[in-house]
Amino acid sequence: MSAARALLNDVTRWVLVTSAPDQQTAPQDISLLWVTADEVKAISHRKIDANVKGTGDMFTALLVSRLLAGEPAENAVYQAIDEVCAALTEAARYGWGEIGRLSTSA
Repeated sequence: MSAARALLNDVTRWVLVTSAPDQQTAPQDISLLWVTADEVKAISHRKIDANVKGTGDMFTALLVSRLLAGEPAENAVYQAIDEVCAALTEAARYGWGEIGRLSTSA
């Protein structure tokens, strides 16, 4: 947490640590850590058995788009998580190696 907190300043008020290990999370879950000057909050969701590229980029794009649309930060984080999980579920279902593919047609 010290590395994440070292990034905080007057402009950067929170940091997200993705794919974070968390001893309190079940083995089938994965966590993001929301780090502020005052707290560390674990946000967990089920791991999805999909080995694809682009999840971090997609998460960041979704998060930033929600923030720019005026969503409160915590809501934006949860929405981005939900959308990435939905995309990963589809990628696993169709055997895709990338999550940027939005249709089943070749």
